[in-house]
Amino acid sequence: MQQSLSTLMDQSLSTLYARYRTLALLVVAGTVMLLSFLWYLPGAYHASTADEYHLYSWRAFKFNNIVDMYVGHDLYGRHGLRFILGGPGIEYPALLSTLIRSTASIGPSDGVPIDVYRSGSAPRHGVAQNTATPLGVAKSGGSSARGNVPTYLLVNDAVIFLFGLLAIMLLARWRGARPWLFAVSPILLLFTGYNWDLVPIALILAAFLLFQRSTERPSPGRGYNMALEVAAFALLTCAVWFKLFPIVFLGAALIDRARWRLWQAVGYGLGVFAVLSVLINLPLMVANYDNWRFFLWINTNRPIEPSSIWYLLFGARNLGLTGRPDTTAAATILSLFVVVAGGLAIVVLAWRGPRRAIMMPLGCLLLLWWFTFNKVYDPNFDLWLLFILAVLGAPFWLNAALVPLSLFWYVTAIGGLALSTLATAPGTTGWYVSHVLMFTIVLRLVVLGTLLFWVRRELLTAERALEFAPASQP
Repeated sequence: MQQSLSTLMDQSLSTLYARYRTLALLVVAGTVMLLSFLWYLPGAYHASTADEYHLYSWRAFKFNNIVDMYVGHDLYGRHGLRFILGGPGIEYPALLSTLIRSTASIGPSDGVPIDVYRSGSAPRHGVAQNTATPLGVAKSGGSSARGNVPTYLLVNDAVIFLFGLLAIMLLARWRGARPWLFAVSPILLLFTGYNWDLVPIALILAAFLLFQRSTERPSPGRGYNMALEVAAFALLTCAVWFKLFPIVFLGAALIDRARWRLWQAVGYGLGVFAVLSVLINLPLMVANYDNWRFFLWINTNRPIEPSSIWYLLFGARNLGLTGRPDTTAAATILSLFVVVAGGLAIVVLAWRGPRRAIMMPLGCLLLLWWFTFNKVYDPNFDLWLLFILAVLGAPFWLNAALVPLSLFWYVTAIGGLALSTLATAPGTTGWYVSHVLMFTIVLRLVVLGTLLFWVRRELLTAERALEFAPASQP
């Protein structure tokens, strides 16, 4: 009798949890994301210039890319369609660049003259030492928010929040995922408000769930549903032109469809990508071609930073080599070659492997490989690693390895920037880079290597009979 009562109670609790699981995930993750936004919000009130923002945000550990795009590209007080389409070039693809300029146009200016700042873009990482105070720039009236930086930040936070909730809801629907690992992670707390990464993550999940539904409920006489395939490829195309990283997931989807000889689906995918890419990019190219191609130019010519394997290789003996143009060119070519060559090898392994549903693990492994050999590794990239672990249902020990490293890497990276603003002894910054940052790069490469090995094993392991659901078979 007691055993029956216990069993009945367990069943009731399981039923209750199953019913409210998604809601609980949304509440918990939503709270974590809101706390992230609150952490970074004070920076918007210390952003009257790029110098003031960097000085405050680095020392207070409240730096984020969202405000940095505003102050670093001198978006103060600019409005209108011409500015939105053809305004200053930004180092993100067309959709995100357009969002940044559009939200920068929202809200009234505070009346501070802006013509003074129109001679060129504000310095990306300059520091006005001669006007520095402990946590800001000396100015009458204390800290301020020039232009509409708080409004701009809050609107972008709202966009990220909505897509973040969507990502959590979709992650809860993905077979084998561990959404709680994502929802309660300190990495989500740290990087939700740091960058826009949750937007493309949500688009990828939405697209891949549509791919699943397409092959589970195909159109008569086909191995897929044409409407769902088109919608999924459209979402992936939007994700690519929001952040470039999803292009590996687009490639994984095309490889998956080709592997099952769904050639019409491959054709639809390529056609959707081509048409939407033209529609998204052409207005910006016409409005101001030079500003449109800035995204391509800056990522090609961006020097290697003290965050990548190339900085470790080129700067291990002489840090001065890392900033030279010839070093940048060599690192760009080597990075491209290694990423492409390794990516092709990964595709061949996936194509010949026993796993049937390769789409998600292939995309995740390609992204990990790219991150490992990219010229830059920004701290917010760890949010993508968290997504990979959650969506593939990684064991707890991998998450336990990633989270401390992510927190340590953030503190080390931002702490190094804060150190550059202080009147330290000569050579202190160089010592910090050559010892602390180099050690952190090595540590991160060890963790990335472990993740690569585990995801590769997942990609090359056949699903168990009860685990497999036809997500990508005809």
